Amino acid sequence: MSRVSIIIPTWNLVDYLRECLSKIVANTTTGLTYEIIVVDNGSTDATPEFLGSEKLAEILRRHAIKGLRVITNETNLGYGPACNQGIEAAGGEVICFLNNDVEVTPGWLPGLLRYMDDPVVGAVGPMSNNVSGPQNVATNEYVPNPYPLPLHRLVGHCLLVRKSILDEIGGFDTRFKNAFEDDDLSMRIYLKRKTLLAARDVFVFHHGSATFRTYPETLPYDKILKENHQLFLDKWKDYVKGEC
Repeated sequence: MSRVSIIIPTWNLVDYLRECLSKIVANTTTGLTYEIIVVDNGSTDATPEFLGSEKLAEILRRHAIKGLRVITNETNLGYGPACNQGIEAAGGEVICFLNNDVEVTPGWLPGLLRYMDDPVVGAVGPMSNNVSGPQNVATNEYVPNPYPLPLHRLVGHCLLVRKSILDEIGGFDTRFKNAFEDDDLSMRIYLKRKTLLAARDVFVFHHGSATFRTYPETLPYDKILKENHQLFLDKWKDYVKGEC
């Protein structure tokens, strides 16, 4: 069994996905058991061809990665449903949700995994640029800090969660559409009295909202954010205030 299942939902933007996978292969410790599951949400660019290419297969073989599992959807089901498909297919003890516009850095995965040695920790995420909240730090200002930061909410661009927790609380709430899925999942983990940690000694690079920026007419960011924010407030009105 793989220790970690890395789930990458993707829709077009093959260049970002190619770089994302390249950085995983280059910067993930040899000997660490993990699998990669890409959920292709009906890409219409070169993504399907890239995922099926012999060149990619050879790179994976050369780095002793036991294959790349691809789940293909005919249409774009959205972030939450795609991640849930990945969870269903995953064999790892720990699930890593990773956006396709993230570039991981050397030591990222063992650096995050070590916090999972504490059974009270339910989820952990890195520091990064182009994210909201306390995990955000400018790339040129990042200084590793050995002390993790307990939070109530972690950003979903790179998020490790125990599979046992997901089995208990379920995956992403599919009522949310490409926003606030991570806020909602964090809330449910927190209410199970599990700790959420920001690993301040791990940094990953995030291009940030690449899909939204590339397809503003299909995915109007401000509208999606506002609608899903309200859904979050309605769902968790007994726990949060409007300023979240």
